[in-house]
Amino acid sequence: MEIDSHSYSHANLTEISDEQLKREIYDTKEYLENLLNINSRVFCYPYGKTNYRVIEELKKYGYEAALTTLYGRADINQDSSLAP
Repeated sequence: MEIDSHSYSHANLTEISDEQLKREIYDTKEYLENLLNINSRVFCYPYGKTNYRVIEELKKYGYEAALTTLYGRADINQDSSLAP
């Protein structure tokens, strides 16, 4: 079993300020890593919503992949920040 990030307060990340976005992405990563002694590498977008700004923030803080609520199968050739 793997535990990873899903944001701090389940906000729609596409509609919040840069300061709030940092909290939702970075603070939850730091919290989980310290609490569980893990390396949080995957993020799941609240409501499946994302945009370029959110994806860039995830990369900035070291996430390797992110999951959407899109229906389908992951493909090795697709962007790892838009996995279904």
